[in-house]
Amino acid sequence: MVGELGGLMKFFPIKGNIEPGTDLNTIGGVGIYNLSGKYTNAPFSQSWGNLIVLSDGIKTQIVTESTSTSFALYIRQNTTDRIKWYKANLTDV
Repeated sequence: MVGELGGLMKFFPIKGNIEPGTDLNTIGGVGIYNLSGKYTNAPFSQSWGNLIVLSDGIKTQIVTESTSTSFALYIRQNTTDRIKWYKANLTDV
């Protein structure tokens, strides 16, 4: 499994931290970014987590939000009619 994940990392490079205050609508490079603070056009008011950007011509963003008491996952496609965030329902396994 670790080898398989390592193979995926070349497609999803680690991009590092996004400066608090940044507009998430402007983040379009494919990769995994670290979030820590308040961001414009984020699905949360302030939190810590990751932003994963996928692209096949239409930018898809996935945000994980992690706090000491909760974890949430948000998804959106950056097109004119689907720019709002959708929260994924998670269940215990």
